[in-house]
Amino acid sequence: MNLKDHHICVDGVNIQDRMGTGIKTYALTLLKTLNTLGAKTSVLLSNRLNGKHVDLYNPAKKSSKDYYCSFLNFILGLPLTTKKLERHTIEDHLMLPKGVDFYNFQRIYDLSNTYFNDFRKPTKLKFNKGIDVFHMTTPFALDVLKAKKVTTIHDLIPFILPETCIIKKPRQLFQRFEYAAKSSDLVITVSEHAKSDIVEHFKIDPERVRVTYQTSPFEGIEIPENCPNYHNTLKKHNLKEQSYFLFVGGIEPKKNLTRLIEAYSRLSCGPEIPLVVIGKKAWLYDDVFETASRIPGGEYVQFLDYIPFSELPYFFKGACAFVFPSIYEGFGLPVLEALNFNCPVITSNVSSLPEVCGKAGLLINPYNIDELTQAMKAMIDGSNTRVQLTQHAKSQSIYFSEEAYAKRLQNAYDQL
Repeated sequence: MNLKDHHICVDGVNIQDRMGTGIKTYALTLLKTLNTLGAKTSVLLSNRLNGKHVDLYNPAKKSSKDYYCSFLNFILGLPLTTKKLERHTIEDHLMLPKGVDFYNFQRIYDLSNTYFNDFRKPTKLKFNKGIDVFHMTTPFALDVLKAKKVTTIHDLIPFILPETCIIKKPRQLFQRFEYAAKSSDLVITVSEHAKSDIVEHFKIDPERVRVTYQTSPFEGIEIPENCPNYHNTLKKHNLKEQSYFLFVGGIEPKKNLTRLIEAYSRLSCGPEIPLVVIGKKAWLYDDVFETASRIPGGEYVQFLDYIPFSELPYFFKGACAFVFPSIYEGFGLPVLEALNFNCPVITSNVSSLPEVCGKAGLLINPYNIDELTQAMKAMIDGSNTRVQLTQHAKSQSIYFSEEAYAKRLQNAYDQL
């Protein structure tokens, strides 16, 4: 498919989240890359989703007739018509590239989930001005009339490691993922490992699943050694260059933070080499904070709930190592972000992480605390381990460059 001649609409379910998520970063990068490849792009917003999203615009008042017609169409399974919005009505926090159009159907993603859960049927949508492709960055049972469908599936964690998630109706979630995978003209995913999971669980043709990997939002950013903002940021948090371990990610079970804190405790580093954890509380996080408050050395774990996006590169640059012992990732974007700043990586030898890390990090068994401790010790014992890993960081990160991602994305769309 020659993208220069086509209109691609991307779902806005994560884009409209004010706080931001990994999938929001993915969706924004996808839009930017599609624009670079010459496609006309738009986003389908839903105004609100499960009460987590703010009002995005001042919606025009609808007549009772319009409302009841839409409701009747929804109940009967007839197509619902989206409403195009003017760009100036959209709030700035969406951070969308210029030239992107906006469509809205209030609570469309909630409605589609309800309809599919109750009737096992997809919700049908139509656009006043037709689109060529509807690209979902999260699987939903949505079909757009006269448009091809592309779905990105990042991982299958709720089904592979259900104990690490809070899912009220896992069977319904699986069925929704399965419908999206089987009904899509193309499935995109972010690693070869994720592809194998998708093919195995949903029994679909491997040729219909394409791996594009991801790219880093920090690509091309260079921080000079004498950068005042860099030194001021570290000073503000009482950190010294190359004298702290770093973790970045949500605080939830699959990130394996409890074992990381226990491994750090065994190093007996004291306040000279703290462990810095940057990430918000996600779910099932009590064990993490209980461990830090209980074990010796836990008082030297710094939990930073929020760091401005613009300051995050300084933490990567200054760390002696980035430690990411996750027990499962679809991709593992923080690992790539660390490599962008030549930060040595310690990560797990499972799921997609060896693909992302390559030779630029130490791979460990995420369930073996002693192994993790030894890897962390190697970063601070004066050996040349850090130097050797840093030498591989640049070449590894180039493999996931914006240019490489654009080529993979175009190759995937060529299948349509």
